[in-house]
Amino acid sequence: MATAPTPSAPSARRRMASWAALLVLAACMIYRIADSGEDTGTPPRPSAAQAPSSDSAPVREAASSVASLPESAPVRIKIPSISVDAPVQGLSRNEDGGLNAPPADDTNLAGWDAAGIPPGSTGTAVMAGHVDTRTGPAVFYGLGSLKKGATVTVSRQDGSTAQFT
Repeated sequence: MATAPTPSAPSARRRMASWAALLVLAACMIYRIADSGEDTGTPPRPSAAQAPSSDSAPVREAASSVASLPESAPVRIKIPSISVDAPVQGLSRNEDGGLNAPPADDTNLAGWDAAGIPPGSTGTAVMAGHVDTRTGPAVFYGLGSLKKGATVTVSRQDGSTAQFT
């Protein structure tokens, strides 16, 4: 009875080297596909001069000399100094009470806490947006470079605007 020939040592080593090379190539391809989002780097961070010092007194809210606006949903936010001009969408809260994020597929979309206070009305308004997504920079990418005194304008559903500096 004839038996199959056994591979010689050089042939077996060559086959193992081929398999190893193929596995390395496959791993590189998988990594490349998984990391196919554009690397946009780190968003700008506020400078040390903008950060409060550790020995500074607690910040008190200044009395507003501007009258509060009646409640009206925000529809657009503009921050010219960092090139933000974005529509605003009402955001709901999740089961734990946290604010749901705006959809990541629209990188130029901001949101606001629809269950909360609208910007311009008395109280603290909460607005949210992505800094970046897997596809690149998003609406609030430049927030880290925002300077003290910059103007933020929120257009509201009733046609009024709330302006902040």
